[in-house]
Amino acid sequence: PKHKLYNGDVGVVVRADDNSGLAVLFEDAKVADGYRRIPASILPESKTCFSMTIHKSQGSEFHNVMMILPAHESPILTRELLYTGITRVCDETDRTTSERRSGRLWIIASEHVLRTAIEKQIRRTSGLRDAVESMEFEPYPL
Repeated sequence: PKHKLYNGDVGVVVRADDNSGLAVLFEDAKVADGYRRIPASILPESKTCFSMTIHKSQGSEFHNVMMILPAHESPILTRELLYTGITRVCDETDRTTSERRSGRLWIIASEHVLRTAIEKQIRRTSGLRDAVESMEFEPYPL
């Protein structure tokens, strides 16, 4: 895409430098000041976001990620969900100094909830296996 923006990217709305309207700042270590400024008027429809679910963040990468897990176990809190959240963190290279900056991850959770999530794997329940196993197949004549 022209502006190198992807579904799920998060920016901060600010007044444009020349007071001509609003702009949106997107973190970008590849530019000198660490962010790209894009006029809000040229961006597609967007939603206000103060935080984002792990599910909505899929496909996006962020230099800083904070995962806040529930206080109690949850049926949807699994190893796969944690993996998805953790893999949203990316390293960046500063274009002006070529210095590599490691991404940062914070996980806010009790040890019990985190351990339980790590041990819990998704069990698919679509019924596809049972349906296929119950089908009767006839040999195809050659």
